[in-house]
Amino acid sequence: MIEGAHKYQYDVSDPLLVEMIESQEVRDKFYNNSHFRAEDGKLLQLRSGKLMEVLPKNIWGITTKHNPEQTIALNDILNDDISLVAITGHAGTGKTFLAILGSLYGKRNLTFTREIIQVGREMGFLPGEVDDKFRPYMRPFYDNIDVIKGKMDEGKFNKLMKRVSLTPLQFLRGGTERFTTIIVDEAQNCTVDTLKMAISRAGEGSKVILCGSMEQIDDGKLNKDNNGLAKVIQAFSGQKCFSHVHLYQDERRELARLADTLLKSIGGRKGY
Repeated sequence: MIEGAHKYQYDVSDPLLVEMIESQEVRDKFYNNSHFRAEDGKLLQLRSGKLMEVLPKNIWGITTKHNPEQTIALNDILNDDISLVAITGHAGTGKTFLAILGSLYGKRNLTFTREIIQVGREMGFLPGEVDDKFRPYMRPFYDNIDVIKGKMDEGKFNKLMKRVSLTPLQFLRGGTERFTTIIVDEAQNCTVDTLKMAISRAGEGSKVILCGSMEQIDDGKLNKDNNGLAKVIQAFSGQKCFSHVHLYQDERRELARLADTLLKSIGGRKGY
């Protein structure tokens, strides 16, 4: 059997049913770039009306063969025909790591950014200039980049890092990013207007990756339905340039999944 986005199931070994999936009538029931898993374990993706096999990647000794959703996400990040990728999943599923890994493996520059949601002291009270104030909020980037750094020699790593820019999300406005991958981390904390601004910065040869968890919303005015990430996924679903992958398998610890599941309805703010 083969499972798709809307829980339709087909026996992929039957050519007539494959033809039916690829037909206009049935294809319209699925989004472009919908993903399937066949009975024989093969991962498939509906691209331009055809079911194409998706193969695991091995980048600098880091492989996704044990995790089908990560395999799909990494393939979509590396697919130049897909210019907007949304990766969702609870804490610890590898969203940010995959986005950084795939972006560095490609040829584009990398701009990494996130919305600053104040918890405790305001950013302005932190010492230093803008870069100094912004750095503490970039810990997720540095934690993930340290793993990649350990997979290569220092010279190669330093060369890769010359393509990387860490930028406050607000500073993207008015600019145009050419031949750049823009990663918006914690995108569930953005409004739809903020993400519209970020996505519209993508110029020639650029790609945008949005990462987020609907259980980790820190802005009290946002929820799982009205946050910018959810709105972008809803608006772009069905577009050939767009892919949304939800990660299920925890790569950190079971504790992270339990925290999201058991504590999501406790406390003063949803998703904290």
